Amino acid sequence: MSTMSDWTNAELIASVGADAEVGMRVRYQPSDGDEHKARWGANRDPRGVLDPEVTYKVERVEVHSWHTKLWLVGVEGRFNSVHFIPAPTPELSEAA
Repeated sequence: MSTMSDWTNAELIASVGADAEVGMRVRYQPSDGDEHKARWGANRDPRGVLDPEVTYKVERVEVHSWHTKLWLVGVEGRFNSVHFIPAPTPELSEAA
């Protein structure tokens, strides 16, 4: 089982984290496949659900002491923000 300390600095720095805002556009950044990391904070596992080629719009943000939860427009469930990076442009294919 992984812990937050198992995540690389690059993963944490590149992620959206507590800087996430409602309305911002993000891209899913697949991780190493660790089940515990994928579901950290009782969030939904993004693997097989989200597409790294799609830009998603943040619908809701909930900041906690060790993680931030994101809800995405048109996608059921909430996800750990460590799995997302800011979207470079809104011209990419978009989900809802």
